[in-house]
Amino acid sequence: MALYLPDLHVAFEVTDDPASAPVDASAFPGLTTIHVTANQLDDPGLLAKAIERAQTGRGLPSPAGAQKAALQAVRAASRLR
Repeated sequence: MALYLPDLHVAFEVTDDPASAPVDASAFPGLTTIHVTANQLDDPGLLAKAIERAQTGRGLPSPAGAQKAALQAVRAASRLR
């Protein structure tokens, strides 16, 4: 599963799920792909850290934005299950 949050300009690719499809960069051009594990996707704190690492030097949302993106991603992922 790839999780897209185009309003935040990010897509999450779950790296440890064999059934997970990779991010389709052509579907939403300009998104930053953030590689995460299923564990990170379940934990807003771990996910925010992954987002912050991916944002370093890219001019993406602030750490507060990372927290918001993490919470939105966790909520979206929980609806997919």
